[in-house]
Amino acid sequence: MDFGATPAADLGHSTQDMPELHELYGPDFDFAPTSAPPRSCYMIASTPRSGSTHLASCLWRAGDLGAPLEYLNPIHIRQMSPRLGARGYLSYWRGVQARRTSPNGVFGHKLFMPYYVTAGRRCPALLPMLRSDLAIHLYRRDKIAQAVSLARAQQTKAWASWSDEQTAPVYDARHISTCLNKLLEQERWWVAAFELTGAVVLSIAYEDYVGRETEILATIRARLGLPAASDCPPVAVEDLARQRDGISAEWVARFKVEAPDQAAIAQELGPPLTA
Repeated sequence: MDFGATPAADLGHSTQDMPELHELYGPDFDFAPTSAPPRSCYMIASTPRSGSTHLASCLWRAGDLGAPLEYLNPIHIRQMSPRLGARGYLSYWRGVQARRTSPNGVFGHKLFMPYYVTAGRRCPALLPMLRSDLAIHLYRRDKIAQAVSLARAQQTKAWASWSDEQTAPVYDARHISTCLNKLLEQERWWVAAFELTGAVVLSIAYEDYVGRETEILATIRARLGLPAASDCPPVAVEDLARQRDGISAEWVARFKVEAPDQAAIAQELGPPLTA
């Protein structure tokens, strides 16, 4: 079955630029297969360059919080489907849950809005299966810094902390503005989706969770009704750390001076409400 593709422009990137992550979707990183449905499900609902990959790796390493990767990214659907014997979205999702649910019955996944829209259009019957006990809405307060990060990653193709930049980054205010508008649009989509579906939402700001990962994981466990400490073996997954340096800080400061109207627009979405 053709699962289709989400245009890279909708997200700002394609994981074809991140081959280092592909092995994480292979059988070596599966949990022991299970035929039982997950006891608890959660979703990381986010936008590009919000620190979602770092958060996902922290949750995965804990051992009791599933393996929350981008399973609805069309690239990874095509990568995993053959070994899962998937004939379409429904059998694919069941196969993912069977192999990526932690021993205590918790399943998590990470989702960008365009993947959600694409999957829903191609297979409406999948949407009920995506309902979660908790939607972790990860966002950045500093939208300018997020847009700068996205623009720079698009230019250099360096999407992870261990990746080398393929080209030297060049400041481009128009490019940053385009990235900012795409990020704001996706944030509006998530807010609308939460309201439409009546999702139980835990909103976490990037600026709040970095450096406080242990505390954030404890909050997530409590919201899922799990024991305060992991009752499963930890998973050996590399920490997918954030990227930051002086160049990005310079771009942020410059953009705020050169494009004050755009900087003001970036503040139009306040911190999301936590259900």
